[in-house]
Amino acid sequence: MTKKTIDFYHDSRLMAVLQEFAALDIREPAGRFDESLGSLLDLSGRVTLSKMLDNLSSTTAKPAQQTPSVIEKAFFREREALLRFIAQGFASGAGGTKTKNRLPSAAEYHAHLRFSGVYGKTRSAFPENHQAAFEPFGRFYLDRQTRIAARIEGLQDRIRDAMCGLSPALARLATLDRGIQSALTNRSIGVFDGISMLLASDFRRQLEAHWHELPDEPVARDLANWMATGGWICGFTVKMRDLLLAELDTRLQPVLGLIESTNTR
Repeated sequence: MTKKTIDFYHDSRLMAVLQEFAALDIREPAGRFDESLGSLLDLSGRVTLSKMLDNLSSTTAKPAQQTPSVIEKAFFREREALLRFIAQGFASGAGGTKTKNRLPSAAEYHAHLRFSGVYGKTRSAFPENHQAAFEPFGRFYLDRQTRIAARIEGLQDRIRDAMCGLSPALARLATLDRGIQSALTNRSIGVFDGISMLLASDFRRQLEAHWHELPDEPVARDLANWMATGGWICGFTVKMRDLLLAELDTRLQPVLGLIESTNTR
């Protein structure tokens, strides 16, 4: 797998989790922050940020609707709800009826491997269509990742709106934050998409290492040991959970910065 390099401006839980993957090279950016920020923006992002900066001085405060303490409490309520959302997705029997909304059971995963053609005529050879084996886990991760991103985006918008009523300075900060987020959208999508690709690569490596353990005609209980505590698929899902929790921390950091700014106005 080609090495991917991701820049982070400070130590983070996400960086610590990603460092466990040998295929990922993580480095601290050199130079001034504004130079590093500029390197992250594509042309459209730079145009967006430039227009926002031109209009920043005309930003005014709206009548206050919430106090800083109310805004902070809303942030922590949503954070707790997101932590529960992640935990519930990995609980036994959690989620809805659609496979993408929960992890598959051994019987469901066995059926998927059979109908997707991953099972071949012999277990001695690694299947050519091994990518299909990751699909239920990839769909689950993407579903959780997408929902978390959408909820945090909504939370950040609500906090910005609330900040605009606290002071002109915070109204300008909210506008600046909105412009930076818009300008960096493409870059952030690429970074988090890369995490899913990393999971797929790790799953393939472990599947190849354990494939020989299956009999020529597997049944659901042959996969149950993989998915039980101590099995390699169970360990893989723990990695998925840790990555989602780390992603949550990283995605919430800009929002937390806004919260902290309301308490220092």
